[in-house]
Formats: sequence, C-alpha cells, structure tokens
Amino acid sequence: IAVGKSGEPKSSKSFGRWMDAEGAVTQITRLDESPSDMRWSPDGKWLSFTMLVPAKDSWSIKMPTRPEGAKWTAGPRIIDRLVYRRDRRGFLEEGFNHIFLVPAEGGTARQLTSADYQHNDPEWTPDGKALIFSSLRIEDAEYAWRESEIYALDIASGKITQLTARKGPDYSPLPSPDGTSIAYVGYDFTDDTYIERKLYVMGRDGANPREIASELDRTPSGLIWAHDSKGIYFNVNDRGTRNLYFSALGASAKQISTGNHMLTVTSIDAAGQAVGTLSAYHQPGDVVRFSLKNPGEMAQLTRVNEDVLGTVQLGEVEEIWYKSVDDFDIQGWIIKPPDFQEAKKYPLYL
Repeated sequence: IAVGKSGEPKSSKSFGRWMDAEGAVTQITRLDESPSDMRWSPDGKWLSFTMLVPAKDSWSIKMPTRPEGAKWTAGPRIIDRLVYRRDRRGFLEEGFNHIFLVPAEGGTARQLTSADYQHNDPEWTPDGKALIFSSLRIEDAEYAWRESEIYALDIASGKITQLTARKGPDYSPLPSPDGTSIAYVGYDFTDDTYIERKLYVMGRDGANPREIASELDRTPSGLIWAHDSKGIYFNVNDRGTRNLYFSALGASAKQISTGNHMLTVTSIDAAGQAVGTLSAYHQPGDVVRFSLKNPGEMAQLTRVNEDVLGTVQLGEVEEIWYKSVDDFDIQGWIIKPPDFQEAKKYPLYL
C-alpha cells in the first residue's frame, strides 16, 4: 500500500500493488483530502485511515469585486479556534481528523467517527472487530492542555468506548498480537516545560493500566509487540543517537542495538529479523536489516545517496562534553570543515 498524487483528484491518495510478477497497481481511494495512518485489517480485506474533514464555513463576508489583473492582498481569515497555526507549518486547515474505512480492492470510503474531535493513531485489534485510537472526545477539548485518552471503536456497531481516564496525555496505542493487551505511551499531567514519556500496558478493555520499563528515563517510540505478546520493542533517543530497546512485561528495559547513529526500526518478523532506516554523521538515511540475535551486523539494503556522496568531502565530527550551570553535563558535536587544520581559525556556526 502506498500514498501518491497520480490520478484524480489532485490530493494524495492510496494505491495498492499486487506483489506478484506482474505487479499490477490500482488506485484504492478517490478523496478530496489526503489519507494518512493507513492500516490493513487483519484479514486484508479493508484499509483504515485518517483524513481531515474540512469544517463548514459559518462566516460569510462579501468582498468587493477585484479589478481584473490587480494584485490585492489575500482575503481576511476569521479565526474561532484556539489552535490555528503551528511553527514551520503556518495556518492549519480548518477541520477535524476522522477515521475512515475502505475496501482494500477500492470503493467508497466510510467515515467511522464524527463530531468535532481529532482522532489519531488508529490500530486494528487482531480479531478485526475494533480500531484502537487516541483522541479527546470531551466538550471544549482544544482547551484541555496536555490531555488525550485512548478509545476503542467497534466496527460493526460504531460504538466508541473510552479505555483510559487518567489526567495526562495517552496516545500511540498498539494492541498485542494475542489481543489481550494494549501498549501505549503517555505520562501523568505536569506543567513542566518538558517531560519524558512513559511506556504503559493495559488490558484490552482498559483494565489494569500499568507502567513498564519504569527505570528508563527516555521516551519510547515506534512500539512493536513481540510476536509472543510477552514484551515490546521500541526506539529510544539518547544523547543524539537512536537505538532499539526491548522490555518484557514486568521487566526492565534492555538495549538491543548499539552505535553512534540514528536507527529507526519499523518492523520485526517472527524469526527476529528487524528492518528500519539508519543514518549517521556521514550517511543519510538508508534501509537496513539485522537479526535481533546479532544486532551488531547490519546489512545495508539501499544506497540512495551513494552517487552524491561519492563526489563530496564531508567534515570530521567530534563529540564533546562540557559543564553547564549547576554542574550539569552537556553533550554535543563539533563538525569540522573538510581539510581541517588545527593551526587555522574558522568561523563558528552554532
């Protein structure tokens, strides 16, 4: 399954490719907005996804007729929502993210959620009967700072059940392969400027929520259940690197891969073969594969930047540590210019 912009309408849309010798491709969705968070149903017959449903314009402002060829400023923008723009994105599209379902062979998409709430991270339960997602389905949700919950959506009836209820954000839910548990990320509410997220597990019905890998003061991301449902793999950022970790239920987290790189594992099969992307000082992201039994030996599967890097000289990178206020240790890097000479002075870019 993939997202692209070929065909009509002009928005991004989803395509399916048959993985046989012929490799036929078919367009699955024809939508006015772009789909995201696409997930196969366990039986392969359906695709779930999220998509922005634009808000209806409740304001009507009659603008004067603009002379042909004249360069006027943009029309007025009326803002009636608390969160209407973000850094590096600008103004956000007016509307709400909803969950949809479409037959895997293509057809009309059916909207599963409604009302003015944002719905994110939908994941199928192994029996294919429900989608687990994060949202905040309360009145004036946009005014609730650092707050979200996890919900279950029954596909047949459309009933939505709230599974978490603690004060603080809960998100990125992932049902276990045996269908008995749900892993998720979150933290108890705080007004601290920054806090590391924690890893939690609860029952399929939301019972017995508990933190695991509690000693790990780093944020887990990209959760992947072990195939026997006895533990969870996840990526961890630590001092400018990213590696794969594992935590059995009720046990401490242990580091699986090591290295001064950014490794993002996205899939692990039943035989313990992991696949992901890896980047390092002098290596833009490429796809790698390795065995969980021998993570030190990684096979690089792509070399998409080799043609460019072959003609470029990159500078040496040196890791540094220094003391800050209150005796805190601060870590970073100096990237030296190519052909660096110790006796020469260079301008510093911070």
